[in-house]
Amino acid sequence: MPEPIPEFKRRLREAFDALEVGRTFTFRRTFTDGDVALFCGVTGDYNPYLRTLSLRQRVSTGGSPSPAS
Repeated sequence: MPEPIPEFKRRLREAFDALEVGRTFTFRRTFTDGDVALFCGVTGDYNPYLRTLSLRQRVSTGGSPSPAS
């Protein structure tokens, strides 16, 4: 892996220095069918449930997008 450029290191250091104890963060992202495919590939979980239903169907019916094996 290449060494980070000095500008990146500086901005990262400033961001961490600005953190305060007790501060909270929220991370959000869109979970896609590509994520399901990657999950299947990484875990080896090729449950037919993951392959046959679209992500919208799984979520709207209360199913988990990444069920336990």
